[in-house]
Amino acid sequence: MACKEQSKEAQMSKEERLTLIEEIEDKSFGQGGEFNKTSALSLLNNYVLFADENPDDDRAAGFLFKAGDIAMGLEKGQLAIDYFDRVIDEYPEYEKVAYSMFLRAFVYENQLKDLDKASKAYRDFIKAYPDHDMTEAAQFSLQNLGKSPEQLIREFEQNNATPAQN
Repeated sequence: MACKEQSKEAQMSKEERLTLIEEIEDKSFGQGGEFNKTSALSLLNNYVLFADENPDDDRAAGFLFKAGDIAMGLEKGQLAIDYFDRVIDEYPEYEKVAYSMFLRAFVYENQLKDLDKASKAYRDFIKAYPDHDMTEAAQFSLQNLGKSPEQLIREFEQNNATPAQN
């Protein structure tokens, strides 16, 4: 039954796919809709299928970005990076390319624990977007890569300690 459902989803027209995406979004994000793993995966798959089937549509980049965001939320780090990379590579003019670059670095650091790739990704982001809203966060992350929360707290406390008064 699930295979039948997947093949049905793969054979939709553009309008049918958009309608299905809207239905899943409404169920997932609408009033009282509970977002669960099954609906999240269905939404992610339909976003990607739409982008694959309609790469020139203005919505394709946004759907890939949303797919990356969902994959990140489901802790499917490599999948999230794949979608963010597609946004960056296939839609360089898309308004959220910078966020895709930042989130790629974030996923490398926090989900995949690949500090070398995270470092490179943060540096690439900072170089490409030195004045972006997220640049300060990228610089902070880069300076603190690999530090435990305890180390960060200790450093914060040391930097904010007031000298003893005489």
